[in-house]
Amino acid sequence: MFSQTLAYLDDDHLDIVVPNSGTNNVGVFLGVEPRSRLATSIMIVIGNWFSNDVSLFLGYNNGTWGTKIFLSTGANLYSIATGDLNNDNNFDILVGHNGASSAGLMIGDGNDRFCNATDF
Repeated sequence: MFSQTLAYLDDDHLDIVVPNSGTNNVGVFLGVEPRSRLATSIMIVIGNWFSNDVSLFLGYNNGTWGTKIFLSTGANLYSIATGDLNNDNNFDILVGHNGASSAGLMIGDGNDRFCNATDF
């Protein structure tokens, strides 16, 4: 495990997301009761250091996750950040590149799709 994230996955309950290093899984601990209140517009984004991409998982309102979607980040993935980075009310992904003076921005379209990373 390299990192863990405390997040509000689109509700008022604190949740924990833990990527498990050396495995193909992630632990999600939902702070939700009852489960029927879980929002549908949640995502998990995990940076994959060795393959230079991110894994995107879309959430369902029953506490399960969709099939992994891979998004290329370019070379030397080092870190990721998420949020509405261009003020269009859609989720975006920012990736930092190791050993480079650049970062890649993947703009979300609001329909669970992202453009290719544009380096800055």
